[in-house]
Amino acid sequence: MRSIHPLAFPVQRHPIWLILALAIGTPATLVRAQETEDFESWSRTIDAEESGESLEPGDESHVRDDWYARIGITGGAVPGYMGSSHYEGSYAPRIKIVWRDLVFLNDRQLGVNIFKNEVMAIGPFMRYTGGRSDDNEGLEGMGDVDRTLAAGGFFNYRLGVLRFKSEVRQDVLDEKQGLLAIARLGTRIPWNMPFVNVYVSSTWGSGEYMQSFFGVEDWQSVRTGLPAYDADGGIRDVAISLSSGYKFNDHWNVAGQVEYQRLLGDAADSPLVEDQGSENQFVIGLGLTYTF
Repeated sequence: MRSIHPLAFPVQRHPIWLILALAIGTPATLVRAQETEDFESWSRTIDAEESGESLEPGDESHVRDDWYARIGITGGAVPGYMGSSHYEGSYAPRIKIVWRDLVFLNDRQLGVNIFKNEVMAIGPFMRYTGGRSDDNEGLEGMGDVDRTLAAGGFFNYRLGVLRFKSEVRQDVLDEKQGLLAIARLGTRIPWNMPFVNVYVSSTWGSGEYMQSFFGVEDWQSVRTGLPAYDADGGIRDVAISLSSGYKFNDHWNVAGQVEYQRLLGDAADSPLVEDQGSENQFVIGLGLTYTF
């Protein structure tokens, strides 16, 4: 069967083919560069959308027959692994589908707004989360942390110009990713265009989660030469992010983000970070979306 290059599709017939072609045609090496849940979370929050946000203010104008849909692609430079001092390129295709502002698919997350009004949203979700590959520089011999399915809940609240967003999720496939809790507080600066968002956040991980991503087991120590290390549960990091974007029209939107993350506690003290990485983590990227 004759292969067809993605860019051979008729991109001029409809602009969304451009995004689809880019998503399909991006080299696979970029996909492997960073597979952790952190890049997934970042790629979804580049325009300040978090767990449980089905429809943002202004999205209602794009609802058609109870449906809202948007696709896009996000790419940038991220640490090779959480705590790495080596940076690589990565990308993530994006998709968002909402039905009646109740059920939503937001990239790899499927959720339901059990309760939502103008200031509050509460509900459960399921998410397919990334793992970690020892193909990354500095992780040779550590073994992989497998991808998994996580179940959890979100609570989002708006107070004036402030937005508080939180979620708790648990690995339900016993892939040793444990429990993770994330809290974010931010605001959108009251400019029309370009829009600007500022967020501060912090993440807490259970002992199982911290050991999987920052611990060094005895067998890993033998294979890598790193000292054995037991990582206890606790606050993993604090972070600050600045995102800005521009809406060209009712359909096309471009946005960029810069984030600084400081690893703390047992995460920062891990040999993976202290001996060969850095507790200072940076992410920079750009995203393009099309809303139907």
